[in-house]
Amino acid sequence: MAKQGKKYAEAVKLIDRDATYEPLEAIELVKKAATAKFDETVEAAVRLGVDPRKQDQNVRALSSCLTARVKHNASSYSPKAKS
Repeated sequence: MAKQGKKYAEAVKLIDRDATYEPLEAIELVKKAATAKFDETVEAAVRLGVDPRKQDQNVRALSSCLTARVKHNASSYSPKAKS
């Protein structure tokens, strides 16, 4: 079995896998455990307890994509003119 890195081992110590966290507390833990040099993503699964076959229990959702932070604006790019 492959050995885990130091940063991974530190992140594992922060999070208790058996505990149930409130959403804001979970987000804080994710931010503390982040080690990458890029914007990381988080997936969330929510069990709503509804029957999708029943019309009065349908779930409608709207999600919005957040744009990534861009370091260099493409519209401000202007190549140097060759002289």
